[in-house]
Amino acid sequence: MLRHMGCIEITPYNKNQSEFEFWTRSLDSDKDCETLQNLYNFSFIQPIPNQFCNQTKVFWNCIRESLNANKRGQNERRRILSIIANQFTYDEIKKNLNIASSDTINEACRYARLYGPGTECIEKPVLTRNKISQERLD
Repeated sequence: MLRHMGCIEITPYNKNQSEFEFWTRSLDSDKDCETLQNLYNFSFIQPIPNQFCNQTKVFWNCIRESLNANKRGQNERRRILSIIANQFTYDEIKKNLNIASSDTINEACRYARLYGPGTECIEKPVLTRNKISQERLD
């Protein structure tokens, strides 16, 4: 649509790097393109805004710290992971949280399906049985 209005795209990076594009309608678009390229080369323009990168890093750091600060053992670790287990891919979780065991992520996905993400596991009651002696039956 912008092309039909006489605009020229001058985005200094590939489309697979970011969804943001730069367009110009000036008569000398080469100068605008050169200016944008220089700004990009000197890191004044970034394909992915810093706020998004930083928020993503903060999120993964928070999850990683909560897993490391966990004092209740493997069950609580599984419960924490179950919150995000179905929202991210296996590889994303493994890469960002540095989880060595592949079973932990699979158990977290299973836990989220059975009990719900982040909820406590329902403890089954412990039943003890005592045999009634023959004398009491009579």
